[in-house]
Amino acid sequence: MSNDRRGSPKQGRQRLAAISAQVNTKFGAHVALPLDQAAVARVRRLPFGILELDWRCGGGIPMNRIVRIWGKPSSLKSTTCLRLVRSGQHYCRHCKLPIVVNALSGEMDCACPKPRWTMADAEQFNVLSEATYESSFAIMSGVLPTGAVKDSNEFAALTAVGENGKKVNIEFVSTDRCEPFRCLYIDSEGTTDEAWARANGVDTSLLMLMGGNWAEQVLDMTEDIILTNEVDLVILDSLDMLAPGDTLTKALSQTPRIAGKAGVMTRAMQKWTSAINAGGLLNRYTPTIVIVAQVRAHDIGKPWASIKPSGGWAVGHGISLDVRLEPHKYEYKGSTALFGTFGCTIAKSKVGGFPKSKGKFRFWLRPGKGKMVGDTEDIQIVIDYGIEYKFITKISSGYVINSDNKTIDTSLILKTQKALHQYLIDNVSVYLDLRGRVLTHLIGEDVSITLPSEKIDKEELIAEKKKKMITVKEVHEAKAAKKPKKESLDDMFFDSLNL
Repeated sequence: MSNDRRGSPKQGRQRLAAISAQVNTKFGAHVALPLDQAAVARVRRLPFGILELDWRCGGGIPMNRIVRIWGKPSSLKSTTCLRLVRSGQHYCRHCKLPIVVNALSGEMDCACPKPRWTMADAEQFNVLSEATYESSFAIMSGVLPTGAVKDSNEFAALTAVGENGKKVNIEFVSTDRCEPFRCLYIDSEGTTDEAWARANGVDTSLLMLMGGNWAEQVLDMTEDIILTNEVDLVILDSLDMLAPGDTLTKALSQTPRIAGKAGVMTRAMQKWTSAINAGGLLNRYTPTIVIVAQVRAHDIGKPWASIKPSGGWAVGHGISLDVRLEPHKYEYKGSTALFGTFGCTIAKSKVGGFPKSKGKFRFWLRPGKGKMVGDTEDIQIVIDYGIEYKFITKISSGYVINSDNKTIDTSLILKTQKALHQYLIDNVSVYLDLRGRVLTHLIGEDVSITLPSEKIDKEELIAEKKKKMITVKEVHEAKAAKKPKKESLDDMFFDSLNL
């Protein structure tokens, strides 16, 4: 009888854990991990706060990755980045989830455990037992592992078995919790306006502004800041105004080096990627980098001429999401643009979403028509699709918002859509919950969002056509009334007898 020695998935997991621990001990903590334990591979998203963009991207831009936003001038690129900053300031940098503000006390709260714990020495992560090792996400999220003993409210310890059966004492310390994103804005164009940032809801005290003289200097400073793990969102606005140092030092009569900027960006992308990976696969504080780029015309005069983003091939290869913005039309009040309709295209996405898809949205640039700066038509879109997807029930006496378990709360009846609209404005938590459910439903289906403004324009166009048809009909009837009646032969005969 032969000895049947068969492996199992459990044995495979144990071997991978042992190999990764060996590699991590030699080359640094968290360099190699099974995929289901690598925090960086679990993609979380930071929403724009603009429903159309969030839907096309699959919920927003991927955190801890490099993203590019590009387009023609005045296509809302910089303002969209400010919206990302505003959104980030409502997210916790530890748990990467939204911060909820208590309306009564004004205190912030998030999904971080109370208290939040972290390992005093990250290198000791490799000596945790298998049972604790599998709960790496909970540990890195701030949860104190089972078996740990608290020495006080600030310190705790866990005894684990390390290499060669030796016991190792792993220490944990209580740390800060519920802390908003820290953001860095690199303004190479020199066009940042604090008043415009505040108008778009940005807390300017949590946004660090940085400039620089030449490309190499700016990109090196950015690398140093990434390595600190103290900044969660980095925005480079824009790539086109970064000039290599040798280009700036040469006289205008001298010919600049061809593709000098592309070479600088190639090295920058390599160094940034290295800095992002420096913290290992469990680094929760890797920043999200957003690169803003303009457009360039390629192959001018040829049948295959096209518009592409600037920056070279390295940027295109290193990004996880590529978003193109373009202006469609503006509506003016006098000589001032009141709002604009902008198009968005997901040129490339490596992390889900809807690649090659297109959409459009309205964005208010000035107060008017009951809208404030930065307003969109999101609330009305949420109402429309909430009714369509049965998240909002229309009854004879008005509208009722359904709860998550689809039970109708008849105690709150909003008589009109206008009242429903105002209720969602006044109750932000209810609106965000409803928006999240609508967005999840949209992401799961291949549909196109119809803007409320498009519905209004279509209704007005139909009404105008009907009005024109009625006017034409009235004109024909008036002409027919004025036209003399043609007498028949019988009438002419009887008229002759009367004579």
